Amino acid sequence: MKKYLKPNYIPPVPYPPILVVPLLMILVLPITKFDRKDHAQLFENTTYHSIKEFKAFLGEDGFELYKLSDFVDLCNNEEFNPAQYWLSYIYLKIEPQTNFF
Repeated sequence: MKKYLKPNYIPPVPYPPILVVPLLMILVLPITKFDRKDHAQLFENTTYHSIKEFKAFLGEDGFELYKLSDFVDLCNNEEFNPAQYWLSYIYLKIEPQTNFF
């Protein structure tokens, strides 16, 4: 049996899905503790679901993560000396807030 709809009936639209957008993070690794190929290049362009997951994968502490805007501010303010660090980047998938109001 077919279900007949009114001629101009528009079905209710559910809320749009909440997309998880990866956040670009700058990874700063001291050259005295980490290797360029084993660490900096290995992690480049990889995605993690949390900083805890990234720490577990790396297996060590001593690194720093910055949002891109914060890292640019550090460089522009001359508070960061790149000669002492390997630089790379990762993505973090941060769940968005579900409370819109």
